[in-house]
Amino acid sequence: MVGGKIKNGMINGAISAVIAGVIVTLIMVAMYILQGYGTYLSYMAYSLVLYLVIEIILGVIGGILGSLVKVETYKYGLKNE
Repeated sequence: MVGGKIKNGMINGAISAVIAGVIVTLIMVAMYILQGYGTYLSYMAYSLVLYLVIEIILGVIGGILGSLVKVETYKYGLKNE
């Protein structure tokens, strides 16, 4: 959870999701190539891009929810112990 407003959480979530999504996509491409599906990779490009977009959307949602949880903890006076 980042400090600040929901915008900061959304930006942080998007940045981390892009990094994680690119890493996961590269690992998936490497696995496809090692399994012998390298020739079909152009056909699978659409689904790989779709997975990347879904991961980014989920990261942004997670960043927003993290910011909202942090706001709620401050609102009710809960502190880190």
